[in-house]
Amino acid sequence: MAEFSKKFFRGTAAKHTYSSGKQSGGMLWLIILLFIPVFFYVWLQMKSVKMNYDINEITVEKEKLLSENRHLERRIQMLVSGEMIERVAVEKYGFRRAGSGDIYVIKKEKSLFERIKGLVSRG
Repeated sequence: MAEFSKKFFRGTAAKHTYSSGKQSGGMLWLIILLFIPVFFYVWLQMKSVKMNYDINEITVEKEKLLSENRHLERRIQMLVSGEMIERVAVEKYGFRRAGSGDIYVIKKEKSLFERIKGLVSRG
């Protein structure tokens, strides 16, 4: 145990002395000041790569949505065409084309006001 404590817990009997002069502190600040722009540059590059990835992902999604939109517009045009409406009416609801005897014209009767107006203008 004594060897362990000598090896890892040096205490006051340290074999190495560390410089506490102005030169080592100045060197530390110099290193920090040199690495700040490097870290900033790396951070910007990482952000740029992430932005490009996001832009590509959104572009792919946009193309997919535009394709789906074109497909749906073609389907709407097909569904609102006269032939399609007629086919659905015949197949789904059992409608048929009207013959000459199927159409009745209903004449609108004169309203009470129009009848009174006609009597007053004659008399």
